[in-house]
Amino acid sequence: MEAIEIKNLANKRARWYVVTTQSGQEKSVAENIITRINSMNQQNKIFDAIVVEEEVPVLKKGEPTGETKTKNKYPRFIFVLMEMDDDSWFVVRNTPGVTGIVGSSGKGTKPTPVPDKEMSRILRMAGRYVDDCIYSVKDEVKIVKGVYQGQRGVVIEVFKDTNQVKVELLMMGTLASMTFPYEDVEKLTY
Repeated sequence: MEAIEIKNLANKRARWYVVTTQSGQEKSVAENIITRINSMNQQNKIFDAIVVEEEVPVLKKGEPTGETKTKNKYPRFIFVLMEMDDDSWFVVRNTPGVTGIVGSSGKGTKPTPVPDKEMSRILRMAGRYVDDCIYSVKDEVKIVKGVYQGQRGVVIEVFKDTNQVKVELLMMGTLASMTFPYEDVEKLTY
């Protein structure tokens, strides 16, 4: 499956969700979801399903053999990129091998998506394309770490090469601009 560039999706409401599967069925469930996208006319709502795998050394009597094997980094879990609505939720949760969607307690409650920062880390592990920068000029943000924790401001510049943003804050009645690493700020969504 080819990587999805989230920033280029027509549907900006698509988010990543964690789907639980029967043990050992992760790959087949992901493939079934991809197949069902077309067969159930969900191309505009479900975009990708991935299994995060890693290469691990093969051991014999506790010693490496020089060979490697592919292992699922998150057994019983796959990640699905979709716009969550009743139709897409129905298609995913009724795919053979799916046992649930993380964050849904049942009783009709919809699941919660994986936070963007966490999903960026997971996509990097999976060797998938990910635009590490989820910030744009004019984004409203909140500082979540450090001395300025709790302050709100507006992004005025993005430094993708250093993973930082310059934020304009109102401090003591005066506008001040300060630079923060991505992980110290959080985009506000309303």
